[in-house]
Amino acid sequence: MKVRDILRNKTKVCYGDTSLAEAAAIMLKHSYGILPVVETATGKLRGVITDRDICMGALTQGLPLESIPVRHCCSTDIHTCQVDDELEAAHKLMRTHRIRRVPVLDDEQHVVGLVSLDDLTFFSCNLNAPTTKKALAKTLSALAEKSTPAVEESEENAET
Repeated sequence: MKVRDILRNKTKVCYGDTSLAEAAAIMLKHSYGILPVVETATGKLRGVITDRDICMGALTQGLPLESIPVRHCCSTDIHTCQVDDELEAAHKLMRTHRIRRVPVLDDEQHVVGLVSLDDLTFFSCNLNAPTTKKALAKTLSALAEKSTPAVEESEENAET
């Protein structure tokens, strides 16, 4: 199965000069946790901004969200896949880089959507294909490895 087969809707995007307030409003309206950041002139992907990036930007810069442009808080270290990639490519990116969402690009490098861990889970569970479920299990395991906090020895001893 190809990435294009599980894209549900074209995602909204924002620009480097979009304010954090505007980006947050888009995320809230569409229930997104991430927005691709594209160049105004070309529409090509230049970064991503997450709801966490907005919170951290607000906290560290101490300015109103309307005053902070997305380009000051977005991540430019991005990993993408193409619409014609196999789903395994999206899984591999998520496992390798321990990310939960991957921007999907067309042949001209324009954003056509996002593939999320939720999307992969939904389609893996509904396809009922053993190979798809195995890929999902490996991806979930890799992501859980990063997000599981280390237990300090003093905490561990306190519980026993």
